[in-house]
Amino acid sequence: MASDPTSIKFALEAAQMATWDWDIQTNQVEWSDNIEVVLGLSPGTFAKTSAAYYDLVYPEDQPLLTQAIRKALRGRKSRYHLEHRLRRPDGSIRWLIVRGKVERNETGWATRMAGILTDITIRKTTELAFSRRVTELQTVAEVSSAAATILDPAELLPEVVQLTQHRFGLYHVHIFLHEAENSTLSIAACGWAKDSPHRGTHEKRSIPLNHKQSVVVQAALTRQPVVVNNVHTHNNWLANPALPDTQSELAVPMIVGETLIGILDAQSEQIDYFTPETVSVYTTLASQIAIAIQNARLHSQANNTLTQLEAAIQELEKKNAELERFTYTVSHDLKSPLITMRGFLGFLKQDAESGNMTRFQNDLGRIVDATNKMQRLLEDLLELSRIGRIINTPLVIPFETIAWEAVAQVTGRIVERGVQVNVMADLPLVKVDQQRMVEAVQNLVDNAAKFMGDQPHPVIEIGTYQDGEKTVFYVSDNGIGIDPRYHDKIFGLFDKLDAQSEGTGVGLSLVKRIIEIHGGKIWVQSDGINRGTRFCFTLPAGTA
Repeated sequence: MASDPTSIKFALEAAQMATWDWDIQTNQVEWSDNIEVVLGLSPGTFAKTSAAYYDLVYPEDQPLLTQAIRKALRGRKSRYHLEHRLRRPDGSIRWLIVRGKVERNETGWATRMAGILTDITIRKTTELAFSRRVTELQTVAEVSSAAATILDPAELLPEVVQLTQHRFGLYHVHIFLHEAENSTLSIAACGWAKDSPHRGTHEKRSIPLNHKQSVVVQAALTRQPVVVNNVHTHNNWLANPALPDTQSELAVPMIVGETLIGILDAQSEQIDYFTPETVSVYTTLASQIAIAIQNARLHSQANNTLTQLEAAIQELEKKNAELERFTYTVSHDLKSPLITMRGFLGFLKQDAESGNMTRFQNDLGRIVDATNKMQRLLEDLLELSRIGRIINTPLVIPFETIAWEAVAQVTGRIVERGVQVNVMADLPLVKVDQQRMVEAVQNLVDNAAKFMGDQPHPVIEIGTYQDGEKTVFYVSDNGIGIDPRYHDKIFGLFDKLDAQSEGTGVGLSLVKRIIEIHGGKIWVQSDGINRGTRFCFTLPAGTA
């Protein structure tokens, strides 16, 4: 029974096996009758030669087959064993395991090789599916790990795309983010290689949600995965010219709660690549990505809120410190004229009782001076308090106009001191409260003219210079200069370097406040006594 050819043929067919016997000297091969069944060929279509079999072997496996046969023929071992793929005429791929034994003559030369072919497609498919499943789960785990450690979406999404594309062996991967305000899906990351001509341009692509031909849009609207396993047979599939080799596509919505975060889009060069099992994995992956994006956004919002809170606290601390200094300074400076008036009121009484009218008039003048000083202090304090509360509508105006208007308002002092004023031509446009900005420049020009000292050829210049991309405005003079030790002090309230000079010491505090409410900052440059002074200030980007 065991040697019955009919039984042997039945057993071979049941096991999906075929036999072969190669006469090496004549290069003739004998095959069992069921060879075409095992190879998946129609009866009578297989030439039954070694060359015909070789042509059916998957191209990438042909060198492996040649190498294995040569090794068996030349080696000392008589056994031959190889697993390889076979491509049938219908394009399907089958896996075969080939086992054989080499027969040699008395001199050791191989004269014959015989063995069996076994179809192991089911086993191999199961092994590959298991391996693929392990890879998919590992990728999901790595994405989860990346999501837990990378909190910047701009860094996270490209990392996720590269992991998914390379670990799953995909042709291309996109991540689209949903922009609810304009009803679009915009590419946030995609898997172009660094040397791809599409890198840096394709990322900017957006798809409107009314473009329902797009698989990505369909997934967004239905909130369900959309699979196209053969783009050539799918009606109205939207092709991407930059991805000509796409054969199948999967779009999976990324959702947190009821919120659509975006779409994970995967494309393969193989038809029927996406199975129900892989769709399940991609759905889990999309969920992980969505949660990671949401967490990253919340983290970013929290950081922004914290930054704003810290800035507000710092500003409050700064204002409190200013208020303390202000309170102390006002108390001190307003007390001085009051003490003067109280003292001289006592003298007035003595003058009246003694009938000394000359001293009476002199002491009365001192009281009037103290009263006037207090009036000026109160007016300056009122003006300072208004800065930042009363703002005129900002106007776009040439800074040159502001400069000449400021100069015109201190013409008397300029003419009196014989000061030459130069205003740079073609100064940039600025968007400012014109009245306040003229007031600031006027104070700077007035100070420059006031503190020229004995300069025989006094000059004031108003202009700009570039510090990188930033425009810096300045008012400079060749007057008495300022010791670098006092560069910060001069902007303080009532801080006067020369106690005998006219004014209350509020002017530069006003200038500083005006510049700051426009979003700029001001500082002074001077190399010291008799070296001149330059007051520099900036206006925020977009206003100059």
